[in-house]
Amino acid sequence: MSSRASRGAGAGSATVVTSQKVRADRIGDYQRWQARANEAAREFEGFEGAEVYPPRAADEDEWVAVFRFSGIDHLTAWLDSPRRRELLAEGQGLFEAPPTQEVLHGGAPPGQAPEVVTAVISHDVKPGQEQGFLRWQAKALKAQEKSPGFMGSELFKPVEGVQERWVAVFRFDSREHLDTWLASDARKELLEEGRAYFASYDVRKVGSAFSGWFRFEEGARGPPRPTGSRPCPWSWPSIPP
Repeated sequence: MSSRASRGAGAGSATVVTSQKVRADRIGDYQRWQARANEAAREFEGFEGAEVYPPRAADEDEWVAVFRFSGIDHLTAWLDSPRRRELLAEGQGLFEAPPTQEVLHGGAPPGQAPEVVTAVISHDVKPGQEQGFLRWQAKALKAQEKSPGFMGSELFKPVEGVQERWVAVFRFDSREHLDTWLASDARKELLEEGRAYFASYDVRKVGSAFSGWFRFEEGARGPPRPTGSRPCPWSWPSIPP
């Protein structure tokens, strides 16, 4: 099941990608709860779209919800709203653990996208290692370009007041090609090298429609240009499992 709500798109958009492990006996309740969240977000200024992706493989157990707004201020107004907090309180019994999220500021929809698969990878970059991390990302991009099915990538720097992680978003033309790259020796070597610059990382796979929300600098040399960030006084509230 893929739940979607949408409204027109604009430049300078901001996106939140939320991953959540839903309790096996609460899937139906979660789907109804998520539909209410989608409709609630639709009423907020700057709303552009919401999509929900169920686990697509036997070894994956996370549902991914994506909300997109026309700007970071509009996104954080939704994230910090009383209505959303009410929804989080209502849904706290649906999840095995508190949801995790990445906020991406920037990226513009290029039009109708082909059927592709997207990976969202967040990195905890070590203090003072930002330039080394960018050089490492450039090297990783060159290696990705040689991998079958690679279609482009974007890099998002931390959003002040929202999260401290750097987020790389890249896409392949099929899940098979994405999985091949993620399991490749070339990527394993890159990860070993990258540990000098980041303390940890998380990988999430997202269905094809989400990939149409970003430019993905196809054929770019060097790291994709990080987008700007603006202060935002918001943090995810604690949700007991």
